[in-house]
Order: sequence, then C-alpha cells, then structure tokens
Amino acid sequence: MENNQNKAPKNVMEEQAENANFFAKVNKNVIIGCVAIFAAVLVGGLIWYFVHASNVKKAQEAMGVADMEMNDSVKAKMYKDIADAGSNAPNQRAKIMTAEKFYADGKYQEALNYLDQVSVSSDIVNVGVNCLKGDCYANLKKLDQALECYNDALDQADGNPQLTPYVLFKQANIYREQKNYEKEFECYSAIRTDYPAFMQDIDKYYERARQAAGK
Repeated sequence: MENNQNKAPKNVMEEQAENANFFAKVNKNVIIGCVAIFAAVLVGGLIWYFVHASNVKKAQEAMGVADMEMNDSVKAKMYKDIADAGSNAPNQRAKIMTAEKFYADGKYQEALNYLDQVSVSSDIVNVGVNCLKGDCYANLKKLDQALECYNDALDQADGNPQLTPYVLFKQANIYREQKNYEKEFECYSAIRTDYPAFMQDIDKYYERARQAAGK
C-alpha cells in the first residue's frame, strides 16, 4: 500500500483547479434549485391568476343575471348566493346589495354582518357602506357606534359637496337623539355655511338646533 507521505504535494494550480470544479458543481446545484423554485412559484401564480379570473367572470355573469331578475325575492336570494361565494369585486357588490335588502326588511344585524365583509377601494362606495352601517346601528339603538360609522364616512367623503352634508345631516339626527344639542347645532351650522344648496329648509333645522343649544 502506498504511503500517503510519499505522495507528491499538490501545487497551487492543481488546488485552484479542484476548488473551481467544486464551486462550479455547488453553483450549478444552487442554480438548478433556484430555477425549480422559480418555476414552481410561476406555475402557482399562473394557476391562481386563471382561477381568479375564472371566478371573477363567473361572478360577473351571475350578477348580470341577478340584476335582470324581476322577482324581488328571487333576486335577493341570487345576490346572497353570489355574496357568499367569494370576495371578488362582483361578490363585493353582491354583499352590499344583500345588506341593503336586509336593511329594507328591518334585519339590521344581518345587514351589518354583510357590510362588515365589504372591502372596496372606492372612497365614494365606502361612504355609502359606512352610512348604511351607521343607519343599522342607529336602528339598533347603538348610537355611539352609529356616530363612529358616520365619522368614518365623513372622512372618506373628504369635503364632497354632495356626500359631506348628507353625512352631517345623519350625524345631527344622532346628536339630537342623544340630546347633544351643541353637536347637533355644529352639524347644521356646517351644512348651512358650507353646503347651503344641500337642502332648502336648512334654516328650520339650524334654528331648532340653535335654540336647543341655547345659542
């Protein structure tokens, strides 16, 4: 058996060549692994995209059919089924439509259950959603929660000349119910000063609130 001590020592060039071959193999394995991971992510992403697109299309088609339905009870059930089927944009609209139907039927908590599921990017839509939530809480005699919803709606309205006085009017009604006449007066003052075209008889409400607040 040949003694290891008798082997000629490797020169620097041989060691560098062996190291280069080793790292080349390592890098190749790393690259192969990364490519495999990227391919898996890409395939997963494509599957999600096409499934998502298919679901959106189905929901859009279902909403189109529901919108055309003439029977109100059948229409309401169709909207509810679509609302329960997902969270895409058409499903979100169905949730709002379902909540509106529950509200109209006096089922305020059921309406809130659907409104709490709504997630949209449009501030204008969110103003409507929060106003309806506030109305539900108001009918449930949860006035503080109603005011919170109206405050959110007011922030989202951001001075819109049609939406802002509408929300302020709702707030004023809640403050009057709470006998907070000072706040009621502030709401009507803001409408009267900044949005006088909102309602023709604003002076009547303003004067009533002014007297109640002792102004």
